Amino acid sequence: MEATVTGRAREMAILTGVVDDAARGAGGVLLVRGEPGIGKSHLLAAAAGHARSRGVLVLATVGVPAEAHLPFAGLHQLLRPLLSRTSELPEPQRAAMLAAFGMSPGSQNVFFIALAALELLADAGPVVVLADDLHWLDDATVEVLAFLARRIAAEPIAVLAATRSGSSLDGRLVEVTGLDDDASRALLRRHAADLTPATRERLLTEAAGNPLALVELPAAIRAGRWDDAAVLPSMLPLTARLESAFSARLDDLPAATNALLLAAALDDGRGLPSEILAAAGVTEDALTAAQVAGLISLDGGRIRFRHPLIRAAVHHRAGDADRRRAHLAWSAVLAEQPDRHLWHRAAAATGPDAAIADALEEVAGRERDRGALAAANIVQQRAARLTAVPADRARRLLDSAELAFELGHHHLVRSLVDEAGPIADTPREQSRVMLLTGVLDDGRAGDVAAIRGITEQARRMAAAGEQDLAGLLLVGAGRRCWWTEPGPAQRRAIAALADELPVPEPVRLSVLTFAEPIEQGGRVIAALPEVFAVTRDPGELALLVLAAYITGDFDRCLEVAGPATDGLRAQGRLALLGQVLTLEASAAMHRGVWADAATMADEAVRATVETGQPDWILAARHVDAAMAGLRGDTGRAGEQVALIVGDDQTSAVASSAHQSRGLAALASGAYAEAYDQFRPAFDPEHPAYQRALQCWLISYLAEAAMHSGDRLEDARLVLAGLEELAVVSPSPALHVSVRYARAALAPDDDAEKLFRDAIDRHPARWPFPRARLDLAYGSWLRRHRRIAESREPLRAAREAFDRLGAQGWSERARQELRATGESSSRPAPDGWQRLSPQELQIATMAAAGMSNREIGQRLYLSHRTVGSHLYRLFPKLGITSRIQLKDAIAHR
Repeated sequence: MEATVTGRAREMAILTGVVDDAARGAGGVLLVRGEPGIGKSHLLAAAAGHARSRGVLVLATVGVPAEAHLPFAGLHQLLRPLLSRTSELPEPQRAAMLAAFGMSPGSQNVFFIALAALELLADAGPVVVLADDLHWLDDATVEVLAFLARRIAAEPIAVLAATRSGSSLDGRLVEVTGLDDDASRALLRRHAADLTPATRERLLTEAAGNPLALVELPAAIRAGRWDDAAVLPSMLPLTARLESAFSARLDDLPAATNALLLAAALDDGRGLPSEILAAAGVTEDALTAAQVAGLISLDGGRIRFRHPLIRAAVHHRAGDADRRRAHLAWSAVLAEQPDRHLWHRAAAATGPDAAIADALEEVAGRERDRGALAAANIVQQRAARLTAVPADRARRLLDSAELAFELGHHHLVRSLVDEAGPIADTPREQSRVMLLTGVLDDGRAGDVAAIRGITEQARRMAAAGEQDLAGLLLVGAGRRCWWTEPGPAQRRAIAALADELPVPEPVRLSVLTFAEPIEQGGRVIAALPEVFAVTRDPGELALLVLAAYITGDFDRCLEVAGPATDGLRAQGRLALLGQVLTLEASAAMHRGVWADAATMADEAVRATVETGQPDWILAARHVDAAMAGLRGDTGRAGEQVALIVGDDQTSAVASSAHQSRGLAALASGAYAEAYDQFRPAFDPEHPAYQRALQCWLISYLAEAAMHSGDRLEDARLVLAGLEELAVVSPSPALHVSVRYARAALAPDDDAEKLFRDAIDRHPARWPFPRARLDLAYGSWLRRHRRIAESREPLRAAREAFDRLGAQGWSERARQELRATGESSSRPAPDGWQRLSPQELQIATMAAAGMSNREIGQRLYLSHRTVGSHLYRLFPKLGITSRIQLKDAIAHR
């Protein structure tokens, strides 16, 4: 091992530390990054040796360019030793994984597959996962590894990955640079002790500490391929010089061995010697010669190149004509494997080929139908590249773009749409370009013209009989009204078109709500119960959640969100789940169902981050920050705010940002700051203006103004504008908020009547607004020397705030009571309030009788992580068993 890690004591200490942590049950992720030949693979191999010496299982996968188009090829390589345990997995996970590996029919869902991988690894732990040449692993495998990286902190799993460039894996980064002079000289002496002093110094200078250069370039000199003057020409980058060194070694090999190496370099399968020998048309002697030359090895019955640069050298040296002939040879060998046969035929094509393109499109369709979206996307792109007719090429590029969007690869979507746009010459394809562009730029500032164009295109598509596409365009136009403000005329046009087109009712209601939440609010609220009663599709239910939330019907929002999230979880639709959870959390927060709101917000953040939705990540973090701020958890609120990077670009997100900051300030008693944060949401000229969200912010603005005397008149002007909206809309959130604001901002002669009216008409299941109302009314009574009368509402407020864990408001209620001559001690900290949002969610599910595996499947965690959370939360609640947990939650 010492030779392997020459000069790498620092790096090895870090690697072995991560391995040792995994052996003790604490997971970790380490990304080893550096240029080709710098020794990344040797470091991983040494870490693997250390792991085995400690009795830790080592599983490995290596990225190969020829397999990058095969979804889950790297994952299959990694998990092959554990596949006998798949029978122990829950059925959805087991089915998805076996389908991904081609071991059974069925659909693929990347999140179910990733969760299956997590379960297998957690049960097999402690385990070290090695992912070498991460940059060449297929996208689906990398996505699974990224999923694992975010969830193994409490698992006995270490993920060690090596890459040349950046990565989506979250973890510690170790940059591997060149060896220092002493280590370089030691390595060079070990492998080339016979060099002349001049050549040695030249090599040390040119290699710049690159271990592969120090080993391979002397070998090229000894082979007589280069003289001293030709070594490492300075105009070539080091990688090219190393490839050149390997190419020089290929020149001395027999033709049969070179043919075998080229066939191996183009292999898109599993490195099976029988297939590679057949494709090359050579005997095993050629294989032996390549092994003797140190270019390949047999590892577990598979042919592997000793270093990726050897593969690259073989590939580049061959030339286009030789590579095409090799692909044709492969297609002949694979005649009984239609998809692989077709892939090599496509690689051998010299230009557009309609027959191959059509066949590839059929393959892409089959892959898409079984849920293998990553595979379908790669094949569909190849079909587009081989398509000569512009209209067909545009259609195939857009099909690929839609697949890429479902996979969350937004940069690829934009690239494909930009390529398809100029050649999309039919109304249908132009609509698809518009739709995809609209989804990518959902709600960017200044989108009024784009919204108008999308609306007009929806009308044209409906006239052409493309009703489904028209509905999608209409939803896209409506969504932009949520994220930004297009003006009343455009909003009215969208609402009118929603009534005109024959679209499903959930689509119609959501578009009406997006476009005119105030004007259409009464109609939407009245229709929601009937539409909800007959809607079963989780995607359509998600539209109803949006409609209920935007109209401020929080009770209906939470009612619909339950089956919507259940269905989305069952289908593994994490992107839409994150959106629904964000709205559900916000509705629960404003109503005062804080325990639920905290867990929903926490999960919403995780789901939106997992699926890469920038605007929704911001929205979810703002809800989480607001929830933490309201409860006085300034640490968590600060953490979420610190993770919100960049300027808020849409009105909805900007308004949410002001809301979260304002609520945190209000909870801490910083009333002037709170007012300044809330006020922009009511200003049509401010980027944070949002027609729907302002409806339930007016009570918070009024509360801040009530304690900041110089803001009262301004707040009354704002309230007057909201009064006009309240005449039009029956929105529960709007009316609850306006009734509070009327009383809080009223002159003394009118205040009591307005307080009593607000209390009498308050919804029963909105405890937080009611507690604020009781506090404001009790405080008003006390200030007017009606001491005895003030105590009842103040006690009610104190008790409600205590139950919610609203520390700032609880203290204010106690202060008011002390001013009446009544004191009360703070309640002992509630164990439930000490739980993290995720612990609270797990505790609730466990108390309901769900097993650890069932909870893990629902929350996309391993059952071991669930067990670890339960182990930590039991002492916080003063219990020791699940039976006690059920009793504790019932008591709560």
